[in-house]
This record gives sequence, C-alpha cells and structure tokens, in this order.
Amino acid sequence: MLKKTLLLGLIIIYSCQISDKNKKEIKASLIKGKEIFKDKFNIQNVYLVDSLVLVKNISTKEGYLFSIFKNDDEHTPIHNFGKIGDGPNEFEESVYYTSQYTTDSDGIKLWVYEMNRNKFSQINLTKSIDTKSIVISQSIRLKPGLSFKELYFINDNNIVGNQDNLTLKMNRLKFYNPLNNSITKNVELLTKIDNPKKNDINYTQQNYNTLFLSTMRYNKKQNKLVSAMVSMDKIDVFNTNGTFIKSIDNIKTPIKDIEEYNRKAKIFNADLFLTDKYIYALYSGDSMSDYFEKSSPTRIKIYDWNYNLKHVLSTNESLNFITVDQENKTIIGVSILQEKTMKYHIKI
Repeated sequence: MLKKTLLLGLIIIYSCQISDKNKKEIKASLIKGKEIFKDKFNIQNVYLVDSLVLVKNISTKEGYLFSIFKNDDEHTPIHNFGKIGDGPNEFEESVYYTSQYTTDSDGIKLWVYEMNRNKFSQINLTKSIDTKSIVISQSIRLKPGLSFKELYFINDNNIVGNQDNLTLKMNRLKFYNPLNNSITKNVELLTKIDNPKKNDINYTQQNYNTLFLSTMRYNKKQNKLVSAMVSMDKIDVFNTNGTFIKSIDNIKTPIKDIEEYNRKAKIFNADLFLTDKYIYALYSGDSMSDYFEKSSPTRIKIYDWNYNLKHVLSTNESLNFITVDQENKTIIGVSILQEKTMKYHIKI
C-alpha cells in the first residue's frame, strides 16, 4: 500500500513490436541493466545533473532529502543536503527537483519546487558541496493558489508550469511572471472532453482533471516544452511562449464517457526525459491497477526532434522514472515496486 500511495502521489505531483500511427513499425530492442545503489533503501528518484548523480530520498524528518554521488562506476558518495523543517534553508516534505539545472562559471545550479509553500528555489550545488551546507542562489515566492505540478524557469519574467488535479480550472500550461505575480498566459486543454459535472468540485478534481495530468520537461537548446499525458497516449510539444507545435497522438478513439474511460484507465507515459538529441518517453500501457500492483516490464519510446519515433527499448524491469546521460549513453531507471535502481548502457 505504501508503494502504491507513493507512486500515485508522484504521478499526481510519473521483444514486442510498437507501431505509432502513420509511422513505420519499430522493433523493440531489449536492454539489460546492472542494479546500482543496492544498499540504499530510501530512493524515491534518481537524476543525472551534469557530471553528478542526484538522488531524491524518501522524505523523513531525520534524514536528508537529497544525496549527491559521482557519476562513476562506484557512484562514490559526495554530499547529503536538505532537511525537512521551517527553518532557514529547510524544505517541506514534498519538495522535489524539477529536472532543470544550469552550469556556468559560478557552478552547477538546480531548481527545486515546494508545492505547498508555493516556493521555487535555485540551489548552487557546487557551492553546497564545497561548503558542506546548502547554498540558495535564488528563491521565488509564487502567488498562492496556482496549483502547479511541475515548474520550469525560462527567464526572469517567465516561469511555466503544468497543473495538478486540485486546480478548479484545468489548463494544459500556465505561464507566470514572478516580477509582478501575474499569470501571463493560459494554454487550454488540446483534447476537448465534456465534463458532465462541471459544478461538482470533487468530481471535477478526481475524475475530469485527472484525465489531463501530464509530465512536462523543458529543453533549453531546442527551446521547447514537451508535455506527455499520463492517462492518454499523447505527447504535445510547445515553444516557450506556449504556442502549440506538434502532437505525437496515438489516441485511437475519442473519449466520450469519462466514467467509463476511468474504469478502464491505463498509464501511458509514466515519465519523460529530454536531451538535445532525443525525446525519451517511459511507456507502460498497463491498466491503472496493474501499474500500481504488478511489475510489468516497461518500454522506452525515443523520438527525434522532428517528432519521429526512432527507437523502442524494452526492459525486464518495471520502471517508474528514468534519467538519461546522452554523452555516456546510459539510462538510469528507478522501480518503486521492485525497490531497485538500474543502470543501462545503450547504443543510440
């Protein structure tokens, strides 16, 4: 039950043949990995951050929220940081790394988001490691009630986020100017589905909004936002001002009955990762109950930036999250149900 609850919370906050519509058939290639962090039992997620590996730990008041390791064969530990609390440089329990970092002469800096505190902070990871503390480079207080799920810093007057299911008016993307605390643009839902109980807040949040939950990522070099739907087989691409560019759409039939669709709900895009070369979508296709209770092998669909499906990788593991090191051709995947973290070498 704990694993199922954790997986559901993270989604609300993640040799067969695959065929995309109007695309040539791509045969899946099995990749076999090596288990890493075998002695670490509190892993929630793993990220590659420049030349380092960042582990988000399952939150406890006694432990650290984040651990840093070298990206070497031994994954040598470097530093632990981040405590739960209300003091200076302490975080709420549900804080998470947004998968966005920058590297410059001042060091490696990464963004973390505290949803309940409406706080978006940039941590100087290099200085935090050097001082064995935590160094906050920038902290942004968001307007209360915005209900973001994920956030990305585009520039000083442009932050973009997708929404969680608790919002009263579901949009696909929301653009926010932190300089004057204003919403500058709402990108409406691309898939139009009637809400039969739009005046029922609880029904709307739990049944209608949940259909539109997505995982969003930002790639600075491509200057694009990619949003992958969790409960629909659909990935959408936008530029950084919210203009829609392209859909990778595999929805076979229109959704007309929300309750019927939810009864047969599946997890499609469990996670998403962008490199300068590819879009990696962690694909399940399992029913909601199977995804949370069984350990079905997952696949990774890989698209180029012309939005063509180029590769499909299959794994023996049931992965919930992935992070990709394009330069060293490795993928790290985390399985919450199987309680393991795997490292795969790829030939792409």
